[in-house]
Amino acid sequence: MGKAAMVLQTLDNAKVSMPNRKRSLLNLKRGVGFNIQPASLPPPLNVSRSKFLRITYLQALVMYFRLDIVQNILKHCYGYFSPIHYFQFPLTMQIFLAWSHAFKLHHTISLLYFVGSWIFVALNIYNPQDWPPIFGTFIRDAYTIRKM
Repeated sequence: MGKAAMVLQTLDNAKVSMPNRKRSLLNLKRGVGFNIQPASLPPPLNVSRSKFLRITYLQALVMYFRLDIVQNILKHCYGYFSPIHYFQFPLTMQIFLAWSHAFKLHHTISLLYFVGSWIFVALNIYNPQDWPPIFGTFIRDAYTIRKM
């Protein structure tokens, strides 16, 4: 039984009033395990705890190195062009910097998610099934605006 199902069962057993129950459901931002879970979320990994910890550790390392590369690119670009305002860059450079900032944000969120999931699963507070991937792959899941 996942953590979300245990919370719901505890709320049912405690005869919690409806406003408090709704407030508890609002704390589960993505609705994992409830019928309010978005259909576009990738399914959780159905693997053992040790394999989940290995996979998550490797994903966190990959995100860390990618984040380091993107931050160095941005540091170099802004360090090299520092006296120039953003809109005075050539259009191709503006597009490159905008995508770099988007990748930096994506990698930062992913890294924190992987580190948090690794810690909570390693401490046996949550099960691996309670941590579905926060993002899918760009090519498979988000190649159009409609698919995002």
